[in-house]
Amino acid sequence: MRGLLYALLVCLIAIVMILPIGIGALVGINESNQDVTGDSSQNEEVDLELSLSETEVVFNIGASRTLVANIAIESDSYIFQWDSADKDVASVKKDATSQNSCVITGLSDGETTVTVSIIDKSQFKIVDSISCKVTVIDSSISFSEDEVVISLDEGNTATVTATAPDGGDIIWSSEDESIATVSGGVITAHKAGQVYIVAKSGNIEGKILVKIYNSLFTLEEVKLVGVGSSEQIAVNGQIGEGAIWTSSDDGIATVDANGVVTGIKTGMVTVKATSESDGLTSSCVVIVKAGNEEAAEMVSGKKATAASNPGIWYYLCESKNVEVGSIPTLDNGVIHIDITAIGTSGANFFYLRYQPDDVGDVIYKNTTYIYSSVDNALIQINGKDHYLKMGLNRIELDYTSSAPKDGNPYQFKWKAMGEFYIIPMFEEISRIEKMTLSSDFMTLNTGSNKTFTLTATVPGQENPVIEWVSSNTSVATVVDGVVTAVGEGSSMITAVCGNLSATCLVTVEGETPIEGEELSSGNKSATIASPGNWFYLADGKSKTYYTPILDKDGNIHLSIESIDEAGKKYVYLRYQPETEATYNVKITIEFAGAEGSIVDISGGNVGATPTTLKNGSNTIEFSFTSNGSTPFQCKFYSVGNYVVNVTITEA
Repeated sequence: MRGLLYALLVCLIAIVMILPIGIGALVGINESNQDVTGDSSQNEEVDLELSLSETEVVFNIGASRTLVANIAIESDSYIFQWDSADKDVASVKKDATSQNSCVITGLSDGETTVTVSIIDKSQFKIVDSISCKVTVIDSSISFSEDEVVISLDEGNTATVTATAPDGGDIIWSSEDESIATVSGGVITAHKAGQVYIVAKSGNIEGKILVKIYNSLFTLEEVKLVGVGSSEQIAVNGQIGEGAIWTSSDDGIATVDANGVVTGIKTGMVTVKATSESDGLTSSCVVIVKAGNEEAAEMVSGKKATAASNPGIWYYLCESKNVEVGSIPTLDNGVIHIDITAIGTSGANFFYLRYQPDDVGDVIYKNTTYIYSSVDNALIQINGKDHYLKMGLNRIELDYTSSAPKDGNPYQFKWKAMGEFYIIPMFEEISRIEKMTLSSDFMTLNTGSNKTFTLTATVPGQENPVIEWVSSNTSVATVVDGVVTAVGEGSSMITAVCGNLSATCLVTVEGETPIEGEELSSGNKSATIASPGNWFYLADGKSKTYYTPILDKDGNIHLSIESIDEAGKKYVYLRYQPETEATYNVKITIEFAGAEGSIVDISGGNVGATPTTLKNGSNTIEFSFTSNGSTPFQCKFYSVGNYVVNVTITEA
């Protein structure tokens, strides 16, 4: 008995010790997945303005309908969870193209509700939900309309047709004749409300929903107003007396009881007018711009143009297949585009690009308001897909800028046609403590090209105090950023500011250029087709300072200026032996560059073998069997200066 009690005590202690760790792990998982920009981690109540495209649907067994849930904020912090109360009546499946859509499929005759719940990932709890009533009927009768809408102030009748599968006669009836009656498909409305009209043929029947209003009205879709200015929102049709007007964010725009909207600060809101007597609501997207200056046409420019011009927005139609109705404009912080034609793949899209600063490594909270005239419009923001709903969209993202020289500005890539208004807003959060130099690699000679000046940039410091150091003063010296060539070789120039540093590799050559034969550029196929000859390839955006040269002593001189790491494209040297055989290979590489740089050796039956290089001389020896289809290859991953000597002899 005592042993049993002891065992239970040990288990209890273990549970008490493990439980906090498990909870901590769950919290850690949650924090690693949440959007940094979201405020949900503060447990603040956020009005998501959750709505459904339909709140009641009727369809046949085997048919499907799509439901779309809309919220005011698009953020990775939220998950859309769909569920059917009776899975025997209707099933739900999340739309593969968008998490805020689901496809409902009728399985059997009956009623159910489909509910979408919004889950805040930072709290692991449901923060909002909304349901749609689903009625599935066993009918193959088809109607000319999905539903009928009647406005009593515009007439009280509407006509609908129904067709039975065997072409039989249709018998019509109303489920509530106090609301509407029907004769021969002609529906006569008597008062406001909703009613199902039934069409029956033999043993089968179908239903169509009729919505009746005293009067119908809609608001204009978009209204632009300046900060501090007021505008009347136009109403199409007749709005009932005592309509209630609301703004989704009074901090951006307010609206009075007559539909006059006033801009408070830059942004977008949804203004709604609700007629309680009709049970009808219509909405207008109000766009508040920074001022009332005249709109200006935007300038077309490529990615490099945008990157090198901080503070200016550029647009680009990528090909002739992309067309706009008019030149995009920038109106006091509001971008307007009207895309009338676009491609479906390849280089056939529309771009907006912006470089927010001239230093890089600045962390921003980016809030973008987008009005879309179409539903489910696909755009990419910095490579990530977003599906826009019709109307107002608000997208919040973290963004860390890159330096202009890196050519990587903030980018919108449009893959959909439509009319769009965009307000992109950048709020600086912090700056990464990182020093950058105006050059990472430079080649000089002891003759005319003897000096150049390095500039060091430290975010947040206009005139940083820099200490300059040369690793080899017999090759190059540096004073206040001015580098002077002294003798042939390589030297690493280092700039130091406090605990920050940055380097530039300087290679000094003699005034007489290297003599020898320039290598041809070619891929693997070109190499295989010309055995006995060396080829090189600077793939993608990788660059060499000059065409690699094979000198009279069999040395290949290779100087790499940049590596396209983002595109996973590198620099290659390749050689195809004239005879398929087994070879012994000795490679000597004289290297000047960053310690720890990698070169991959492969060829024939040899898989990729990474080798770490040190500054100075490096020797690599191995054997390989040529198969005539895979050439010998050196793959270089790093900026630097290389002299490569390869000896290949048959084993």
